Amino acid sequence: MSTHSQPLAKHPGRIVILLLVSVLFALQMSCAKKKTIADEDLPPWSTVINLYEQKWDDPESAFFNTDATSLTFAPALSNLIHAAVNRDRLATLEFDPLYHTHNADIKNLNIARPVYLADDQGRVEVTFFKRNEPIKIQVDVVLLPTGQWKVANIRYPDNTDLISILIN
Repeated sequence: MSTHSQPLAKHPGRIVILLLVSVLFALQMSCAKKKTIADEDLPPWSTVINLYEQKWDDPESAFFNTDATSLTFAPALSNLIHAAVNRDRLATLEFDPLYHTHNADIKNLNIARPVYLADDQGRVEVTFFKRNEPIKIQVDVVLLPTGQWKVANIRYPDNTDLISILIN
């Protein structure tokens, strides 16, 4: 009788191999089903798009409305914005924080897909033209323990950023 037709119980080595293969397959499947940032519907991108849409719909809402600020920005930046609003400092900025300009003539706004710096950090590049000059702004986003992506900082072409400006 050939060994292929004998029951597995008579071949303990085959049982061990079969069990190992089954365990490895199960582990591979559990890892394959693990949810990763890449599998998401790009929430960091949506966060930044929503911020710019909100700004488009209501120019003051993104920064002057306390509720909107808390929903959009990470706690550290949100607190700085609230403090600046309370001191009336935000109104005296020399530029719109989302565009780094007072010029409302923004053309060809493009919000790129996020680049992930870590599992809980990303950067979204925002580009547009101002007076036919290309401008690139980087929006840093973080994943909070609540599972929400929020704007952590905005970096400008002149190597400044919103947090530094609000602190000074």
